[in-house]
Amino acid sequence: MYDEHFSMLMRGQFRQLLALEGTREERFADGTRLTAEGEPCDRLYFVIAGECKLYLSGAFAKTLDEGSFVNDVAFQRGAADAGAYGTVVTSGDDVRAIGWDIQRLRDHLEGRPEMDRNMRYCLTTHLVKGLLQQRKAAHHTIGRWSKDRLEDGSDDGANGGLDGSQDRAVLAT
Repeated sequence: MYDEHFSMLMRGQFRQLLALEGTREERFADGTRLTAEGEPCDRLYFVIAGECKLYLSGAFAKTLDEGSFVNDVAFQRGAADAGAYGTVVTSGDDVRAIGWDIQRLRDHLEGRPEMDRNMRYCLTTHLVKGLLQQRKAAHHTIGRWSKDRLEDGSDDGANGGLDGSQDRAVLAT
């Protein structure tokens, strides 16, 4: 787990994170809500097995699987009342995650600027990877939708400004 997901931290820093008071491996049943969009959550999670579903404004946005952080955006905002980015619900019977008490983690990192910087780098790297995956999936979906419309001839140019040339441009990206 360290090499694949936490190598931005020094090994000793990673051991400190795991030994931090309030840190524990947690198991969740199917359908357990880990965060609610806009509501503060006092835990930062790292999924080690199973998967969760992320919902934004009530709509499914992404599957979070092994190696994903949950509530990382609120953690990085730094305010105790920072609301969760989205609603995250477990999917499947054996979701396991490492959970940190956010305030204890913040307090621990506050006096350790190098560790704080490394942890934020780790979180930011995971966030960027997730955003790139969402972007890639969105382009794939748009491209597939556009390609289907081009093949069946249903693109008459009256589709919100998309014409065949624009559809082909989306397919090329």
